[in-house]
Amino acid sequence: MGHIAQSPGSHATIGAVGVNPLPTSRGQDLALIGRVQLGDSEAIEVFCQEFGQAIARYSRRFANSLSPEEIEDIAQVTLIGAIEGLERFQSNSSLKTWVLRIAHHKLVDAVRRGGSRDRRETVFAEMPEAWEPEFPEVPEDLMVTREQQQRVAKALSALPDLERAVITLRYIEDMDTLQISEVIDKSHRSTQKLLTDARAHLRALLLSEEAQS
Repeated sequence: MGHIAQSPGSHATIGAVGVNPLPTSRGQDLALIGRVQLGDSEAIEVFCQEFGQAIARYSRRFANSLSPEEIEDIAQVTLIGAIEGLERFQSNSSLKTWVLRIAHHKLVDAVRRGGSRDRRETVFAEMPEAWEPEFPEVPEDLMVTREQQQRVAKALSALPDLERAVITLRYIEDMDTLQISEVIDKSHRSTQKLLTDARAHLRALLLSEEAQS
């Protein structure tokens, strides 16, 4: 899941038969950028469909305080800003990482301004069945099955925004800690510690809920 890839017949082919899915390599990133900058409507549609979904997934899980309308606005503003600023993209990171970094800064600004309401009911519908170990190893008591998703969703919604963000990027967007650090604009070491702390806090919340049930 470390890249966005679409199966045959998915929405990535909207517009015309033969439109490639979202790029999975730097070469494909640059090819898509070139087509978008030339005004290729099919490439722009692929760009907006795929990155728009990634932005929406991240936004819903990053900020409980934002309404669906605010999240949609952030996604649109991010996409417009990314397309207009493609000349600033540097291929030392993936296009997805670059776009999500733009979205992250807009989300931080929106949360600081204050969202319209607190959405504690956010559901992690796409939680994986298990979490793969990655700096440090994930304790066995954090393994997630489908039956536990509702408990995990509730615990995740109680985490601070930034901790929930790194959990989202790691386990939903399948980014490694270096990519995550680029999105949230923190050092790699700080990001590793943040992810470790987020796991510990999540585990504590789950254990506390289990003890009360």
